Amino acid sequence: MMRALIATVAVMSFVGFCRADDVSTGKQLANINCARCHALGEIGDSPFKAAPPFRIIHENYSEGELEDSFNEGVAVAHPAMPDWNMTSDEARQLAAFVMSFGEQKKDVSKGRALAVANCSRCHAIDDASENSFAAAPPFRDVVKRYDPEALAEALAEGIATGHPAMPEFEFSVEQVGSLLAYFKDLEASARAQEQ
Repeated sequence: MMRALIATVAVMSFVGFCRADDVSTGKQLANINCARCHALGEIGDSPFKAAPPFRIIHENYSEGELEDSFNEGVAVAHPAMPDWNMTSDEARQLAAFVMSFGEQKKDVSKGRALAVANCSRCHAIDDASENSFAAAPPFRDVVKRYDPEALAEALAEGIATGHPAMPEFEFSVEQVGSLLAYFKDLEASARAQEQ
């Protein structure tokens, strides 16, 4: 039984690693081949107005459909889209990157729900509201002071603070990932408002 569990965890870890590698390589391909026209980040407009930002393309496709479209050559209604004869690996990697925006949105939503359930009683968890407890910093300030990734360990092991009113939370690995996605989204929103 234990061997089967270990084997399952090992396979899932390998699949997750390969998926992350595809997303990373797909992002590199997009930076080289697509950034002239498309917005590749979580915010911002595309340099070429007719080119949709990558963060919304996933809404019209399943990953398999998008990969097939890339393999067959993307047919679009405007002549500015160049032909790109990509390999099947490149098609899979670029599709993984585009589809990762949909996964990020799910994680952001889950992270926001966790913040509402566990933190909003004291903290302002968005980019505009006020705290209900003066000693609790607004999350929009927390993400300016700390890289969200730096908070991962504290979220998993329990955040210790200098005031006794702060309850100790310990989140699962999945919950930490969702909270970090929410914090990164909040950080991007805060930075966009500063500009």
